[in-house]
Amino acid sequence: MCSVKSHTTEFVLLDPGDLTSQVHAHPEAGLAGALDKLPSPYIEVHEKFGMELERGGSHPARVATVIINGNIGSSYRIGLGIALRQLNAERRHNDAESSS
Repeated sequence: MCSVKSHTTEFVLLDPGDLTSQVHAHPEAGLAGALDKLPSPYIEVHEKFGMELERGGSHPARVATVIINGNIGSSYRIGLGIALRQLNAERRHNDAESSS
């Protein structure tokens, strides 16, 4: 898995889906390393309990893990809502600093 690098990516909504069981079985595959290199904060979304990724890496920017058992659509809606609130708060903070 490759690291994502972009100057315009402000937030990542991550749905590892069926990849989660593979990551648990083969941690050497590199997902944790790729997430550690991710320059943006991220929110992990899942459809089932017990499918969240392990926090083995050093990535400081995982904001939340959202799991609505049996309803991935709701997980996405909640994850996007959290991301939008975080981005809005960051923009307000930056605006306040630039106007001082």
